[in-house]
Amino acid sequence: MSLYSFLAALPALLGLAGFVLYQLVGSSRSGDEVTRRIIDKVRQNAPSKIPGHQKLSGSQLERLLVGDQQLQRLVGEQDFILLRQALRQQFVVTLTVYFLSISFCALSVFLFVRQAQARQQLSVDHWAIVSISQDSAGLPVDLDTLQISWRSSGEPQDVEIYLENVQTSLRTPPQRIPSSTNMIRFDPETYRSILSIRERNRSNRFRAVMQARNASFASGAVDLRVGLTVLTLVDADAQLTVAAMIDNTRIPFYDFQARIVVPPSLPTEDYLSLGPDIPYRFAPRRIPHPARYDWARAKGIYLGPDDARLVRFQFLMDSSLGRSRRKN
Repeated sequence: MSLYSFLAALPALLGLAGFVLYQLVGSSRSGDEVTRRIIDKVRQNAPSKIPGHQKLSGSQLERLLVGDQQLQRLVGEQDFILLRQALRQQFVVTLTVYFLSISFCALSVFLFVRQAQARQQLSVDHWAIVSISQDSAGLPVDLDTLQISWRSSGEPQDVEIYLENVQTSLRTPPQRIPSSTNMIRFDPETYRSILSIRERNRSNRFRAVMQARNASFASGAVDLRVGLTVLTLVDADAQLTVAAMIDNTRIPFYDFQARIVVPPSLPTEDYLSLGPDIPYRFAPRRIPHPARYDWARAKGIYLGPDDARLVRFQFLMDSSLGRSRRKN
């Protein structure tokens, strides 16, 4: 039995124990001082009215006296009044005990029903919003696929989940999944339209919202950082350009440090290397025979001045030169 089940059953146990204890202790009510004194007086002065072997309760004695005026005079008015007062007090006590016992049992039934319903109600907590990119080390960056996870309990059900910009209340289209999945991913294309802040070193305040049948749940707001893309482009004239971008727009007057390396297609050839200083006004560099390089294995390392977790590298080469685009 769990702790909650025991606590739900506790009122009924207390009520039952109190009722049994009252019955055991209350069995001596017929032998209280007033009743015994009156019975002894009647047996001494009118033994035929109450034989010695007969046992009478207080209520039985009262009925006997009410039906026999001679016995009332024999007992005396004061003792008769005391007997009635004692019987009224016993009735009140008995009524109170029965009421409390029934109330405790009803409370236990209510707690059991409520506990059963609570186990069926969906509950969601322990939200987490992270980037799945290894470059971000979990930091939410708006260039990456975001993974939303949570812990659910209670009866599983199909729910709708969406991302919400806390600053503008803009929302992504909801995605419908079972609550027991405990995880969902949002690609950048699904939430890019609700990004309102696009400046370097800024962030958008985001949260995940889950809409269930009878309730809604929301994660805490997190800062979705604005990411930077270091684009390495080789155009149709084999001119190579490097630039730092936000949303396909070059960051104005942004000088940075990075090392870009492109391995050759053949092991006997030399590597193409750029950096570490990449000025805003980067002078295009002509690349002889760009198809000789393996752009699919090109790598970049960001060195500053911003947080390297916010930076992603993208490599593009004009299709007429024999290669296409690559991101990393």
